[in-house]
Formats: sequence, C-alpha cells, structure tokens
Amino acid sequence: MKVPCYRLPEAARAIAETFPDQVDERPIRVRDCLSSTRACKLHDFETGTWHRYPARITGDQRRRALASRLALVSSTRCGCAL
Repeated sequence: MKVPCYRLPEAARAIAETFPDQVDERPIRVRDCLSSTRACKLHDFETGTWHRYPARITGDQRRRALASRLALVSSTRCGCAL
C-alpha cells in the first residue's frame, strides 16, 4: 500500500487507533534517528529477505584489490596465460 506524504498524519492516527497495543507513540530524537540508520538494511524484493549494507573496505583490502587488478591487466597485455 502506498500512502502519499500529505496523508501520513491521517494514516498514523488510523494505525494507532487500529493497533493501540502495538503502537508506541513518542517524540523522535536525534539518537533514535541515528540508531535506526545504524540498523538499516537492504530489502531484496525478489527473495523477500533483508541484507546488511556491504562492509566498508579497509585500506589494506583496497590495496590488495588494486594490486590484483593491476596484475591481471599486466598479464593480459603481455599475452601470459592466467
């Protein structure tokens, strides 16, 4: 179901009235936004599963990946078999 932004307050009231035991209404704090962002995941609609964002690549991992790419490029230029 899609709810246009201008209907969000009305939709929130309807949800709170329909599910009073499951809705926890409180003011949003910066800490809450940061916590939600940290826990945020990607949803794969094809499989219906949730996935974490890829981990940040460290400097060592970046150097190793670059070195392997350079080795691959230089070996293919000289005609060497891999």
